[in-house]
Amino acid sequence: MKKKFLLTFLAISSLLVGCGEQTSISNSSSSNDIVEGDYWDVSSPDKKLNARVILQDDGSLKYSIKKNNITVIEDSTLGFSFQEANLYEMLTLENIERNEINVIYDNISGKSSQVEASCNEMKIKFKEYAFYLTVTMRAYDDGYAFKYDIESIDNAKGTFHIENELTTFTLPEDSITWNMPYKTINGKGNFFAYEEVYQRRKATNLYGRQLSMPFIYQVGDNEMYSLITESNLIGSGFYGSFLECKEDGSTALQTIHSPYKLFIAQPLLLKMILNYLIHLLLHGEWVLLDL
Repeated sequence: MKKKFLLTFLAISSLLVGCGEQTSISNSSSSNDIVEGDYWDVSSPDKKLNARVILQDDGSLKYSIKKNNITVIEDSTLGFSFQEANLYEMLTLENIERNEINVIYDNISGKSSQVEASCNEMKIKFKEYAFYLTVTMRAYDDGYAFKYDIESIDNAKGTFHIENELTTFTLPEDSITWNMPYKTINGKGNFFAYEEVYQRRKATNLYGRQLSMPFIYQVGDNEMYSLITESNLIGSGFYGSFLECKEDGSTALQTIHSPYKLFIAQPLLLKMILNYLIHLLLHGEWVLLDL
């Protein structure tokens, strides 16, 4: 049986900065008429990683991820539930925009003095009665990331009351995970130290546990590893998230105009350790830093 991870808030902030950035966006296209069946794909520049967003018959959204033809994330849910609207069903396609993005920047601190990377980006805007939901999915050679943007159709200003974010991460059932318990350091349950030890557990043995990010797992019995975390929290107004395994198999991240959900997928753990994808999502249009 597939397990679920419920993502909720914790108080955490971080600062990863760079300077001397150059970002180019090319081959941008937009269309109100693109209908590729009921799904849309975006692949990494090397064509080895593929991310798919699926619009189902009831207007709900799913996504899935493959790397080297290995399923990293099985069909999983996208969307939100609000008091004002349900952005998880009865959605219709509004338009699609595709971009090729190249980023070069000097790194103040980190694994290398200069970072250079490319990705393909897909922005899919869906329409509900009163709101637009845009899912931005990026595919890099060594990982993928996605986020949401929500806006009213008439550009009205106001307050959204979030009931739930329905994002799920469905792991292959025979995956092995390495996870750190998410434990409070006081009796009130509102301070967390990230000082626990990572534990090795089967994906089917996580029920009832609160787990910290980053969360690492080996994809089934393959020599493929994936890491789940967040990026671009700075300036977003949101806190970091933790994972909680639930019986029914879904995942919810409570954000709006959300930070990136970030995933690194590599055939070797060493490549994952040396990866700097989390830095890339802090640059360009996603954050403004005063240095």
